[in-house]
Formats: sequence, structure tokens, C-alpha cells
Amino acid sequence: MKLIKITNKGSLHFRLTDGRLGVCYESGYVRVQTKGKNMYHGRHTMYQINKMIKVLVPTSWNPENINYDRVKINNCVDRIQRLLDFDNKNCQPKPTDFVPKWKHENLLCAMEAQTEGHEVKDVTVIIDGHKYKVKDTYEYNTRYGK
Repeated sequence: MKLIKITNKGSLHFRLTDGRLGVCYESGYVRVQTKGKNMYHGRHTMYQINKMIKVLVPTSWNPENINYDRVKINNCVDRIQRLLDFDNKNCQPKPTDFVPKWKHENLLCAMEAQTEGHEVKDVTVIIDGHKYKVKDTYEYNTRYGK
């Protein structure tokens, strides 16, 4: 998350990790830009991420009427913390296990070029905290007759 501008009214505009815009307003509200564009006018819209509370508002026709109100965050540091928590929870890139074939082949070629003329006995690989030993298949096949 990176601060990109401060307006004349004191609003802080941040660029979130996934590229969206986040704004902390002096009025106490925190808003975040949507990921996609609105289907009616083709622009990004903003939505509030302030906490909501239920408020009982009885009316003459419905004595159990419930409205929802947003809680304003009066402290500037708390507004920035709210936006930072949102960024950490919702805007981080997802880890992927997929490696394209071309990238895998390029890595293999680069490793072979680096190890040319050197004999590698064992290679240890750590995947998700588990340690695996990779052995040369040629040595394994000659030793065990496969």
C-alpha cells in the first residue's frame, strides 16, 4: 500500500497492493475501489469498508424495523490501519504452484549450463517445508539394473 496523494480537504489516497484505489476521508469513512468496472457507466465505483451496526428504528407499521449504520472512524491513524488491514487481507496476490512449460525448460537449460563440467551427486529440494532428496536417474538405473 502506497500513499499517492493528499487532497485539499485532507483525504488520503492510497494505491493498494492489487492496484485498486483506497481513500481515507476526514469525515471518518474509508472507501475502496471495486475490482471491475460498473456495467452501466463503465467506471470503477467506490464502496465503504467501515464496520456496520444494527440500529432498531421502530415505525408505526413495523415496530421491529432494523437499519444498518456505518461506524465513523474519527482518528486518522485508525482509518489508515483499517485500510491497511483490508489490504493485507484482501489485496495480496495469490501464490500459484503452476510453472509454465517454457519457463521450466528455460530453468533446466540454465541449470545445465551452470553445472556443465561439474558432477552433481545429490540435490536437496524443499517444498512446503518438506525436504526431498533428488538423485540422478542415470546413476540409479545403472546401479539397480533398470
